[in-house]
Amino acid sequence: MTVQTGSSGIATSKLGLTDALTRQKLTSAASPALIRLAHEWGLTDAQLADLLGGISVSTVRRWKRTPPEDLGFDGLTRASYLLGIYQALHVILDDVNADAWVRMPNDSPLFNGQSPVDVMTQGGILAMDRVRLHLDAVRGGR
Repeated sequence: MTVQTGSSGIATSKLGLTDALTRQKLTSAASPALIRLAHEWGLTDAQLADLLGGISVSTVRRWKRTPPEDLGFDGLTRASYLLGIYQALHVILDDVNADAWVRMPNDSPLFNGQSPVDVMTQGGILAMDRVRLHLDAVRGGR
């Protein structure tokens, strides 16, 4: 199997996210989940746009009305991280605290007093990966 690298630098196979049909199927599931996640986390359209790689706010608003056909490799990678973070939080915390956690300043060295959302919007996929690993470690310690 040939391995390619997507725009984010993460390896992907020709049978995975490089296939348009696969991306479209994943997008049809991920898009509404991302909109719900943004609502539950209390994200602004600008924050969601930043988390999705710096797309325009008008694109986020359009997607709320008409879901995109294909989020692309980068968008699906980001969606996977965000939805994994959402799931991990809801395993670790009750629903109210899980949804509030992403907006609360955090003194952990990973966040340095910033909220997880701020860290992820500024740090992109690499920051999402670190947040996901942090939560997986916390979840594993339960």
